[in-house]
Amino acid sequence: MKKIVCLVIFILAAMHGQAFACSCAYAPPKTLEQIKAEKIKVLLGRVLSRTKTGGDDINRGHLIYRVEIEKSINLPASGVISVRTAPNGALCGVNLNVDEERVLFIDGEAPDYSLSLCANIGQLRSDDPPRRAWD
Repeated sequence: MKKIVCLVIFILAAMHGQAFACSCAYAPPKTLEQIKAEKIKVLLGRVLSRTKTGGDDINRGHLIYRVEIEKSINLPASGVISVRTAPNGALCGVNLNVDEERVLFIDGEAPDYSLSLCANIGQLRSDDPPRRAWD
């Protein structure tokens, strides 16, 4: 009986905490013609800055990246945009490093651009550096 009570307490304690997990459905890569026709926003750019909102809690707030556009499709041809994402990968957020060059698939409309792990996972199917993958 004591084992059952301990088990119930353990289960209840485990259920009390929050659990997060990002789950993305597989999307096959698209051709350049499909990207243009479906008005998918994609850019080759460099991360200029990264800001975390929501305090120290890793599950609250957002990551805000400022990204300098070098090349783009269905976005401004150049300039700097701000892009918001969830604060961690478990919430489908994208982790970028400052000064990193990346090809990014962007959601939303200016000035509320956003970024998700699901839109950016496995799109390029390339180990090439971003600039070479873009070409």
